[in-house]
Amino acid sequence: MIFLSLNDYQIKLLVFKKNILSHYEVDYFEKTHQTRLLEKGSVANIDLLASAIKEGLNLAKKSQGEKEIFLIIPQEFFIFLRAEVPIDITSSAVDSFISDKIKNQFNIDINQLVSESLVIQTPQKKIINFFGITIEKLESLKKIFSLLNLKLINILPESLAYFKLFEKTLKKEKKENIFYVHCQKDSASGYLYDNFGLLKNNKWMAAIDEKNSLEKVIKTQKDELEKDQQKPNRLILSGPLSENIRQDTFTKEVGIWTNPLKKIIANFYQEYLKLLIALCGFLQLH
Repeated sequence: MIFLSLNDYQIKLLVFKKNILSHYEVDYFEKTHQTRLLEKGSVANIDLLASAIKEGLNLAKKSQGEKEIFLIIPQEFFIFLRAEVPIDITSSAVDSFISDKIKNQFNIDINQLVSESLVIQTPQKKIINFFGITIEKLESLKKIFSLLNLKLINILPESLAYFKLFEKTLKKEKKENIFYVHCQKDSASGYLYDNFGLLKNNKWMAAIDEKNSLEKVIKTQKDELEKDQQKPNRLILSGPLSENIRQDTFTKEVGIWTNPLKKIIANFYQEYLKLLIALCGFLQLH
């Protein structure tokens, strides 16, 4: 299986492969390109993206023989709708309700979309998170993998992939807003969630430099969210810049209780970590 994550300029590729001894082997590739791969929720250039993916597959040697692609792409590719529905609503009524909402809000027929819904429910509340990608966009992605003799078997919005990383830490009965931020050397980006999923469809982005530190840009965004009555109760921090932060100091500087993603992974995904550690040890021995 090949897990492929794409961003405007970046490609990340993770390969899990079972060998003849029924052991899993793993390989990883990452590269940031100078030329855009994606733009405004579409493929910028099919040939260029195909070439970038091919390079990654060639350098991730464990990918040889693997044909199935699990793809993670930016939220911009998707139409997103969040709606609260009655607890006892039937499945057919939900489908009709969502179809009408999509038609009225986005002026598109739901039959023109390939879609999936995440349903999160408590005894008091039921929220539908609808994600849809147009058939046209999906076909352009399939064309790229067809050129590489690969098969696209699943596709996931970036925002939903992030949510699934920390969903286990949420208490559905406790109302809280979560600001998830991925930070790199010169930029930070993220989404706002609550206990029931994505709140704001738009991805927040900010540049990091000598004048604008990570702490400063997050605090500025926190203040903006407070003005919109969407004050974050928790900040989840991921990415290279999060590796060396002091949780207590960072919390004080930004004014939001900060939870590094690496601690969440360590506490809630021990079995997966053990698997990865075993895989890495196997590779080093061979």
